[in-house]
Amino acid sequence: MSHTPQDLFRALELAHYAERYKGRVAVLLVPAEVAMGPLLHDIQVLAAYQVRLLLLLRGMEETLRPALVSANLRGHRFHLCNELPADPGRLPDGLLAALGDVLARGEIAVAPLGGNPTCEDAGNDVAPGPQEQLALHLARELGAAKLFFAPGVTAKMRGLLRNNSVLLSEMPATLAKVGEDATARAWLEWLAQGLRDGAPDMVLLEGTQGELYGEVFTYDGSGILFSRRSDATIRPATLRDLTDIMLLLRPDVESGRILPPQEAAVARNIGNYCIYEIDGVPVGMACLKPFGDAAELAQFATLPRYRGRGRARELARFLMERARGLGYARLFALSIDPRMGEFFTGLGFQPVPREHLPDAWQRGYDMNRPSKAYQLHFGQQEG
Repeated sequence: MSHTPQDLFRALELAHYAERYKGRVAVLLVPAEVAMGPLLHDIQVLAAYQVRLLLLLRGMEETLRPALVSANLRGHRFHLCNELPADPGRLPDGLLAALGDVLARGEIAVAPLGGNPTCEDAGNDVAPGPQEQLALHLARELGAAKLFFAPGVTAKMRGLLRNNSVLLSEMPATLAKVGEDATARAWLEWLAQGLRDGAPDMVLLEGTQGELYGEVFTYDGSGILFSRRSDATIRPATLRDLTDIMLLLRPDVESGRILPPQEAAVARNIGNYCIYEIDGVPVGMACLKPFGDAAELAQFATLPRYRGRGRARELARFLMERARGLGYARLFALSIDPRMGEFFTGLGFQPVPREHLPDAWQRGYDMNRPSKAYQLHFGQQEG
């Protein structure tokens, strides 16, 4: 059986993120029927890649044990804990140590929750309550990398929010977007307070099959991510960034927006690339390609959940200053996407015929591509 480059890239993406999350803890708060149904395969994949999982289950206590026994007969490793009280102050002594032991053995810890659930069914979107607070407490105490809530207010929130990620520093603007929606405001305020109190990244999911997998093992993500990350930097790329660069470019390559780069060529010219990081996680990139006294701004890519916040413009200005410092007389850029054309003109570039670009560039370019060219001479007014 042959495999396409897309298949191999997806396998690389899975391996890349599996290594990042190997041995780390994830806490998931869901109704029991969701965990045992749509998310069962997701849970199995996470456990297989040694992500340590704690499932906090709402309701269905009387059917939980036979469901777990049946799942274990099919090769899962669920460990059913005693019911936990919704009040963190009433948790049994030694619980955290016991949970840590279960997770260290590679088993999936499952704890039914007492008290009244805040969501009686998947369609009931209400404010966070004691069970969410307990999940937050346990995630913090166990040092979890991520805390998931499913199903929650994901569909409604996605309709209100432009992106599927919100940094703590962006929360005031996000609250302004949701207006008078009481449920959305309650969730956002609760999530913001949790992040200020040291919570891990928190993700709202809808509880559909493949969603948890997509959130942990892919660049695009699946739910709505809330994070306190704020340390944003732009830096030159190194060879250690090669995998991230290839994965960042994959969606635009598959869509045809950019030409597929050769990994060996990227490695040879790694000094021409720059990386946009948030707390050490690469979320964007761009490249400066030299052609004599000119250079091309190329291969802009930003993770979907981090778009729309001016990061591509920051990358462009970083490379523009680098080009100026290196003594280039002009910069140029190409795109088949009209939105990128507007992006470049907003930076002071002017549309030009492609024949005005360097001869060395023209000799290596497929002029049948329907791209448009933009150029900036240093000394021109920049936007």
